[in-house]
Amino acid sequence: AMMKGYMYKSHHAALKGSDKRWFELHGTELRYFEKDSSSVPNRIIDLAKARFEAGSKSATRINFTLHTPNDSMAPSYSLACEVESDFAKWKNAITEAAGKPANAEAMPAANRPNLVALVNGKSGGKQGAALITKIKKHLGENNVIDIMSPNPNGGILAPKGALSMHANDGGNT
Repeated sequence: AMMKGYMYKSHHAALKGSDKRWFELHGTELRYFEKDSSSVPNRIIDLAKARFEAGSKSATRINFTLHTPNDSMAPSYSLACEVESDFAKWKNAITEAAGKPANAEAMPAANRPNLVALVNGKSGGKQGAALITKIKKHLGENNVIDIMSPNPNGGILAPKGALSMHANDGGNT
């Protein structure tokens, strides 16, 4: 990981409050987990073309917002660090990641499984599309492939590099 550590993630919409979560930055993917020992991320945030916006500062936290135009699950995320030095490190790392091409250097952490889901988008009583959206929330845009999206050249139509980026992942895949 380019960077990892705990930050606070605010709840979306009407829910108030925030939860302390473990974050790992891999290329343009910011993954967050329930805790540092969790093996599967709660969500993978696509940072390609993301914008970092500094927020308010309180006695206990430095807040910021990530505006994520390429993330299919949320247009923004409200996060916070406990100390100024962590805030500065995350700001630099996220800003650098946002300027990279999508999926640049995205690779799994050594002891975490990297999952690829092949989903039939036309199955489940016409619930396939909703299922794909929910799975993408947890695995990331490029780790979910609709096997019913045919490629005009034959085979499955998948996001560019979706499977090849996992070619050397090893036993955790």
